[in-house]
Amino acid sequence: MHFPISIVTSLIAISAQHQTIMPRHWVVREQAIVHELTTHSRSLSAEQASLTAQAICHEAYVRGYDPLLFLAVIHVESHYDHLAISPSGAEGLMQLMPATASWAADQYALPWLVVDSFDPVTNVQIGMHYLIELHRRFGNLDITLTAYNRGPTATARIMKEFGELPESLLNAYSNKVLRQYQQLVTTYGSLLQNTQ
Repeated sequence: MHFPISIVTSLIAISAQHQTIMPRHWVVREQAIVHELTTHSRSLSAEQASLTAQAICHEAYVRGYDPLLFLAVIHVESHYDHLAISPSGAEGLMQLMPATASWAADQYALPWLVVDSFDPVTNVQIGMHYLIELHRRFGNLDITLTAYNRGPTATARIMKEFGELPESLLNAYSNKVLRQYQQLVTTYGSLLQNTQ
């Protein structure tokens, strides 16, 4: 994918709007995420896409994660639809169950009302905090992603029973996210490398 040089050069001004000033290559990641969201989302406005990208990049930068990983989770979970509701009741971009979102918001002192599931910025902030907490708990990214999808209690039970995650579970979710992550890195990689 080719981006006009004007996108890259205009990013310095955008970075000044952040409370945390991010290095230029992080600002370029933000623009890549805005591009991905505006290209593929049927529900986000341009402003919502921009604010959501800012939130993803800010949270990822502060916590030391690649924001494209969280974008891959969003792609697999909701296909960038901030109004998505799963058959099991998970809501928003990161498909949070309302009880999990409420618990996570309390744990991380984040503002939360039940209607916030569909606010894309709030949804990704809570979802990212929750996913990072699962990563701290489980350590391994495959297990973390499975816990995000199946729930930490069910995942711990599976790990106790089998000693590891069965291949069928990895193929069901974790591998989908990691393949999407790799696709995003491939798609935006040259743009990101040119700014480091």
